[in-house]
Amino acid sequence: PPLMAALAGTAIRLEVQAYNRKKVVHALAAGEIDLALDALTLPDPQLLSAKLTEDDFVCALRPGHPALAAPLTLARYLAMDHVHASGRPRGLGHVDMALKRVGEQRRIAVRTPHHLGLPFLVRQTDLAASIPRRLADAHQLAVLALPFAVPPLEVHVIWHRRTDADKANRWLRELLANLNVS
Repeated sequence: PPLMAALAGTAIRLEVQAYNRKKVVHALAAGEIDLALDALTLPDPQLLSAKLTEDDFVCALRPGHPALAAPLTLARYLAMDHVHASGRPRGLGHVDMALKRVGEQRRIAVRTPHHLGLPFLVRQTDLAASIPRRLADAHQLAVLALPFAVPPLEVHVIWHRRTDADKANRWLRELLANLNVS
């Protein structure tokens, strides 16, 4: 919403598409897309990137969830059923990698390819979601601090070297950075 408000009255048309990371380099090089936003930087010499923002992970629950009655311990966290959003059909997420470092694994009851439906599942069930605080707050979910260390989620803007000096591309990158949009 802050980006759309900043673009109001301009001739800029915003189109958001999901891309496989393997195809982003080609899409940027071919001019199919102007920018990419991702949690990871892409290690390619053709690309440049800048961190836009970061957000800490929390355990998000529906308001009134029984787990809100006491501090969240690792044992209580692991005893819950979790929902996990990932565009990949398999593999560990950010939180799962942090759990692996402490020799633990959570029980994922639902894996969904999109973050869009995740807050609605949490709001209407006893499922827990380990998600960025900003997402939990936007959907008015209750949050508890995670009982283990998880590096913050970073969001990076990525562009092709060819467009580094392009005035319009630079303007949009700077606008994103100033809005702290993720």
